[in-house]
Amino acid sequence: MSFIGEESIAKAGRCVIVWLNSMFVVIGVVMVAIGVILKSPSDVGFIKAAENAIKIALNAVLKGTYLTNYSISSFNMSDLFSGISTGMIVGGILILFLSFFGCCGGCFKMSKLLIVYSISVGVFLVVELIVVILMYAAPSTIQGSIKDLFKRTMEDFRGIQGENIASLGWMFVIYEFECCGVNSYKDFHNFAPQWNRYPIDNGTNITAPITCCKSLITEGDISCATEKGLNIYEQGCFDAIWDKVLGKPLYAGLGFTSMFVFQAVLIIFSAILSKTITDDARIEPIYG
Repeated sequence: MSFIGEESIAKAGRCVIVWLNSMFVVIGVVMVAIGVILKSPSDVGFIKAAENAIKIALNAVLKGTYLTNYSISSFNMSDLFSGISTGMIVGGILILFLSFFGCCGGCFKMSKLLIVYSISVGVFLVVELIVVILMYAAPSTIQGSIKDLFKRTMEDFRGIQGENIASLGWMFVIYEFECCGVNSYKDFHNFAPQWNRYPIDNGTNITAPITCCKSLITEGDISCATEKGLNIYEQGCFDAIWDKVLGKPLYAGLGFTSMFVFQAVLIIFSAILSKTITDDARIEPIYG
């Protein structure tokens, strides 16, 4: 490649790096802002509406089972979104720092920043490739770890009377995704030692949580959750969530491929631009 050709590519790459990373600075700020907002999700209109809808549904179950002495007034989406909000804030800050290196390195021709930037993007790309390959080539590797995390959250599940975050969180997932357990309702037998299997006074032993029933419970009839009259959601919640997020391989494949190509382009342009910057290159903004 001639020096003129390489220099032209470097100039084009410089523009791409600066403008794209400027966009990512904005995205990072937005992610941090969303994370902060999710710390108090009940103040967000659509989340508040979802919270009220779930309360109404769960109250209907309590009323149908005559468990009116229990209350779900403590149900709050803040607890459920706590981990998500923290992840958004941390992810946003990481994107801000990385975009800052790329933007400043390209704008002011700072080769050291560009080197740090290209190496960082390269590391992220390799990790993403490994994760995606494992997701599709050896799904049990990734899925098994996630399922184990899900099962650990069942340890504090107490059933329809539970007012703790584990109980309310699982009831939310069951209601929202129309599923039961991690793989099936049997997970509650194996991983929920605090689950109350005798929720009403007549001593009826339930096989699955009442909230897993497909039909609305009325007049104290909880037969849908018993072994004889079992009529519950059959799909496990892991598969329900997985299908919702990654259930369309074509769209997921296009999304992952675009992401990988995009990062590869940034790495190539950063490397070329860094190579063409000389030690005595003056600090000149791209707008100059």
